[in-house]
Amino acid sequence: MNTKKTFLLFLAALILLPLFPCYVRAEMVDRIVAVVNDEPITLSELRRRENPALLRMLSPMTFPAGKDEFEKAVLEDLIDRRLMLQKAREMRIDPDETDIDTYLNGMTRSNGMDRERFAAMLKDIGVDMKDLRRGIAENIARSRLVHFEVRSRIVITDAEARKYYQKKYKDAAALPEGYHLLQMGFYWDRPKSMSSTRDEARRRAEEARGKVAAGEDFRELARRISELPTADSGGDLGFLAAGEMAPWMLKALDGVKAGGLTPVIEGAGAMQFFLVFEVNIEGRFEPPPFRLVKDELKRELHASKEKKYLDEWLTKIKKEAYIRIML
Repeated sequence: MNTKKTFLLFLAALILLPLFPCYVRAEMVDRIVAVVNDEPITLSELRRRENPALLRMLSPMTFPAGKDEFEKAVLEDLIDRRLMLQKAREMRIDPDETDIDTYLNGMTRSNGMDRERFAAMLKDIGVDMKDLRRGIAENIARSRLVHFEVRSRIVITDAEARKYYQKKYKDAAALPEGYHLLQMGFYWDRPKSMSSTRDEARRRAEEARGKVAAGEDFRELARRISELPTADSGGDLGFLAAGEMAPWMLKALDGVKAGGLTPVIEGAGAMQFFLVFEVNIEGRFEPPPFRLVKDELKRELHASKEKKYLDEWLTKIKKEAYIRIML
């Protein structure tokens, strides 16, 4: 390392020291733990990124529990992110401050907070706003790179999805015992219900059932209009054993096969109907029809291929980069 570069890195460390006293006391002097091309990653940066709250905000991956393994995994993640941010900068698709603000505003809204309360929460959990903004920039860069380098090149055909379908649903033993149900329903004469009478609630339920029967997506429609507590999950009740269901539910399910809709029935103070997604009960196994799961299966296959191609692409750019680890 030449004298000028050594001096600049030393100066950067001096500037960082007053900002992070807790790490200064532990390490005495901040130091470089990795270099990615011409950019250093410091020990203080690594320590801040090891904050569990910050990791949950920025990274979907699960990190190992052991101290040494955890530290190495976080550093590896930092290196990957730095590489992608550099690549995005090279391709001129790196985010600007407006992009970061938009992303941050979405985070605050999803947590039901304004920016001031969100900043106070970050302070309480030991997350520095600068670190969060840097991580957000990395996330946006990663998303754009994945789209340009990976996602846009993946095509999943119906034939691939059907082959995956046959593999995924061939074994009933892997499924819980019972009926996998989706529900949609409407109350009447309640403060937040749209119907004032029982007949009006039945009419709304029949209209919704007709839309599903005509091909509209059950989950999306349930999220939009169902008044039941399961609306946010698209009406998904999961698997229910026969013993867990009320008699009126069992009556509605009688004779309905996987993929079918029950009649509208009154139960639990609402007019509702069910889509029988799949059945695995008393030796009777009926997987969901392919038409109901095709889009979901394509998303799963796409995500699997995306991870594979991204790993391959990252391996390639790592071989082309200068990376030195000094942990």
